[in-house]
Amino acid sequence: MSRRHAALPATHTCTFRVRVLGGFYAPPDARKIWREIELRADQTLADLGRLIPPAFGFDDDHLWSFFLSGKPWDRASEYARTTAPGLLVEERKRNADRLRVREAPTGREFLFLFDYGDEWHFGVKLVRTGDVEPGVRYPRVVASQGQAPSQYPDLDDEDDWDEEAVKEREGLLERFAAWAEQQGAADAVEMASALLEYKTQDGDGSLGRWTADDLRDVLLEWCPRYLTVPDEDVPRAIPATRAFLDFLGQTGLLEPGSDPIQTLEATLDWVAPRFAEAMRDPARHGPAKAMLAAMQAAGVDLEDGDAVDRFLAGYRLPSDSPRSSCPHWRSSRWRPRRHRPCGGCGRWSNGSVRGASSLPMATSPSPTARNWPACSVWWIPTGWPACA
Repeated sequence: MSRRHAALPATHTCTFRVRVLGGFYAPPDARKIWREIELRADQTLADLGRLIPPAFGFDDDHLWSFFLSGKPWDRASEYARTTAPGLLVEERKRNADRLRVREAPTGREFLFLFDYGDEWHFGVKLVRTGDVEPGVRYPRVVASQGQAPSQYPDLDDEDDWDEEAVKEREGLLERFAAWAEQQGAADAVEMASALLEYKTQDGDGSLGRWTADDLRDVLLEWCPRYLTVPDEDVPRAIPATRAFLDFLGQTGLLEPGSDPIQTLEATLDWVAPRFAEAMRDPARHGPAKAMLAAMQAAGVDLEDGDAVDRFLAGYRLPSDSPRSSCPHWRSSRWRPRRHRPCGGCGRWSNGSVRGASSLPMATSPSPTARNWPACSVWWIPTGWPACA
């Protein structure tokens, strides 16, 4: 049960620290960037939500939601931006103007998700209360740290950054593949590829820095959302992760800031009995993964492009999917499309964007093939990559 403030009168203020947690265009040092926003205690989450984007220099022309549990797309704790009737497929349960900031959780960080496409994630935490100053307009930004990231960075700069990140990831993966071959753990390479993709796309970008929080996030949140793994191969994911961490530790590549290897091992022991259940839970699946599962259940031949296109033409997300209310998923422009064959294993590569990755861990493609670390089944068009 989250702690709540005793009702504060309108003569008091609440100051929240809002920090960047991540986003498709977030820079590697994003988590060091924050703003402090002060509101009257009787103002609402809607007032806070309207100020967060401009406080970081963003254009407030996107949908957003607060998730008091800290978990994205958790409908039970969601308070969304007030929207015009008919904009969404289904009515959201609660608007952000229904909860005053004095009633928001205290003592822990909750989530503000801006732009349902690029998914900028912000951590929000109450840091202090005070008294209203006469003549001051609230809400207001009272403190800041770090230069705000660009909401839409120059594409040329982004391509350069992506290329560098891919080279770094491939280099580390090739070293692990050689090590794993010597250790008789060659089948761990594909899981290592997924772990590094998580670090690049949704983590802190430091491929060799791993904490217990990282392991819980990637194995119990990210993998269930993005990865499609045959049931018989699910039990191999934790040993493969353990092998990758052993590699980092034994080769001196486990970076400063990582938790001790004993802590990481203990975390894997804790995650292991929960991993399979999380992978089976449809509520944790992203839309691209849900779509892939629906095709498999319908018997669609994934190698038959015409059959896939016919299925996609009539596909709609289930009503309980986290993204079923997103208007972009109702447009064929944003549905996943088949992409080019991967040079390493002959399956379909997602290039530098992401979809529902399919990892048949029983076989390992050649580590010398340049494209194989990006191996994936579905391509999400650039500009809407985080919808998956």
